[in-house]
Amino acid sequence: MVDDKQFPSYMKNETLSQAASYRGTNFSDPYFIENNDVNFSTNNSFSDDVFFADGEPRLNYERIVGDIEQCFSSQSPTAITFSDKFIAAGFKLGYILLFDHTGLGHKEIPTRKHNAKILSLSFDGKSNYLGSLSADGMISVFGLSSSTLNVIINLKEVPNSICLSPDYYVQGNGAKLVIGGKNLLLYKKGFISGTIEVSY
Repeated sequence: MVDDKQFPSYMKNETLSQAASYRGTNFSDPYFIENNDVNFSTNNSFSDDVFFADGEPRLNYERIVGDIEQCFSSQSPTAITFSDKFIAAGFKLGYILLFDHTGLGHKEIPTRKHNAKILSLSFDGKSNYLGSLSADGMISVFGLSSSTLNVIINLKEVPNSICLSPDYYVQGNGAKLVIGGKNLLLYKKGFISGTIEVSY
């Protein structure tokens, strides 16, 4: 704990001063106090002694239990994403599990198992398709409700991330995938095959 004499009376503990330094804000600066009406509240639901400035938004969260808790206790995911319907987690051995928001109902996606660590995951806007990228450069887009726009792309240079367009589920102009690495690539799925072009 930091000596209380070093800080003004409203600084209750070192956690607050650390938070201030991370944000680049000096809460002890008289100019900051005068112009921001600093008033720290100790009314919060957290178990530690973190104090928040009045009016600052607080996180409202709930622990997810069920199958997701059991899976994560034995191994850590290497990539995770969520949508309105699902939570998807990719793991070091190349498999992907799906969960609902209660943490139950997980299932493995058996037809698109990667052979390397999952680096990135992305849902389309309606959670109809899930895109995944593994450390061997394989990109897979797998339909959760339809297989019409499924695709597998193998790249020589391993990118860092992928992102499905929100309207990927729309056949024709909608089915696009952005691939981020040294270059920014745009994949467009056609009726028979797809094309990749360098965007940046």
